[in-house]
Amino acid sequence: MVKNNEIQEVGTAGELSMQVYQDVYNKMTGKTEKISQVLFDPHLVRFSDLEHLNSLIADTMEQYSHCEKNCSVSVKYSDGKSENFSGFNRFKGQALNRPIPTVQVEIQYDFLLSLPNTTEPKPYKIIVGLRSSLGIIDSFKRTNASDFEKTIFYDVDMATGRLEIRYIDLAVARSLEACVKEWYSGLARTSTGKLSKVTNRLTVPFGVIFLASTLSILAFFVLRGLAPSITDSASLFRALIITFPAAIVGTSVARIVANKVTEWLKRTGPYSVVALSESDLALEKKAKNNTVFAWLKSLAALVGTSIFGLVESKIVLWIG
Repeated sequence: MVKNNEIQEVGTAGELSMQVYQDVYNKMTGKTEKISQVLFDPHLVRFSDLEHLNSLIADTMEQYSHCEKNCSVSVKYSDGKSENFSGFNRFKGQALNRPIPTVQVEIQYDFLLSLPNTTEPKPYKIIVGLRSSLGIIDSFKRTNASDFEKTIFYDVDMATGRLEIRYIDLAVARSLEACVKEWYSGLARTSTGKLSKVTNRLTVPFGVIFLASTLSILAFFVLRGLAPSITDSASLFRALIITFPAAIVGTSVARIVANKVTEWLKRTGPYSVVALSESDLALEKKAKNNTVFAWLKSLAALVGTSIFGLVESKIVLWIG
């Protein structure tokens, strides 16, 4: 291109970096891009872990020139109340050791970054949300939640955290994402998470186990008791007529009990905890005891179903 009688080179589109493209796109549209992820691990988050995350974010952002930095923290409790803090230090000084269990902590960072080859600072936002499953369950008891709300939580909405990054430059976003993911992968896991892994694997065959135990006992004793009296087709038909209703009743009872047992065991977790106080840690201990109690109830239900099958067989033999 000729300008003022001088030849000047104009760069081709291929020489433009992705960073410049993203900067121009933001300038033209005013939009930012977003990375988001939902997390489902039964984490045990203590305040020291949150301090570590805050330090990691600060260290990661040191490599960039930022004009402005802001951090805000929101905390929700199981009694329905919430608190908002305009800085991590305020959160540290005021939010710990509350007598009410924590439901959720969400930390939000807002930055204005000046990157090479860009004309002006651009906004970046990081949101790390951590939910306490046990805190949510405690809130159900305190607020008299409906069965529908509980069902949605146990069967659908078991997310324990989320990560969201709003960005202009993808390289910056990926750096922040890697930082948070590395931190999250290093978190401790609750004891309820370890126990419930075994429990959840065993809930699948419980329906079959209950049906098999009831029908096996019924068939064994009925066939053993009625076998001597079955001498012809008429006596065989009569034995079947007597046994069939008992099998239907036994199957129905076994299914009802099996569904109840499956519900008990599924509701043992795995659960997450955000431990800002002793009341949060007490919830984890209580959940661990509830898991043991759920197993005892399930075994008692299995024995009861078997006894029901035995009683049914005795009634059939008495009628026959």
